[in-house]
Amino acid sequence: MTGIEKDLADIRRLTKIALPESDSYLYRLGVAVYGFASVSSFMAEVICYMDPEQSRSDLEAKMGGPLAATFKQAVGKIENSQPQAFAAGELAGKLFTTLNDERSDIIHAYPITSPTHVQILHRRQYPAQTKKKGTPKGYEKPPKYFEVTNEFLDNFIARLAHVNDDLYRIRAILRPDI
Repeated sequence: MTGIEKDLADIRRLTKIALPESDSYLYRLGVAVYGFASVSSFMAEVICYMDPEQSRSDLEAKMGGPLAATFKQAVGKIENSQPQAFAAGELAGKLFTTLNDERSDIIHAYPITSPTHVQILHRRQYPAQTKKKGTPKGYEKPPKYFEVTNEFLDNFIARLAHVNDDLYRIRAILRPDI
């Protein structure tokens, strides 16, 4: 048994919860969750470069949706003064919003035994569960019904890297000294 295999076995022994057999699936889940947190923190940093009146501590305390909204507002402030950073910010903001929704899907998924007989997360959300206070009557998000597969996680992680790259691009333009 390698050192990594021993570490993984030790972690599995910490719980009686039925976990997927695939260590790589669990690793992907961890990378997706940790990666999103890391990109969120970097986004808070970049917001402060676009809008120095923002408090990084306050930004890091925000959840994904409000952070994305603040990011989009900050991007709007640099539209005329830094068009290249603005373009990267537009891309990053749109993609981050999508990833925030998908991250919520990952977190709110439930374990199932898949058709291939492996433990996997599954997301099921009905329109009636998405009604938010203050939304117009009759407004509903479309239902969700999908498995959180390795492919889904790989795609999520790859798109997180795109947001991260766009944030680095913005920082390089606004703070070339870093």
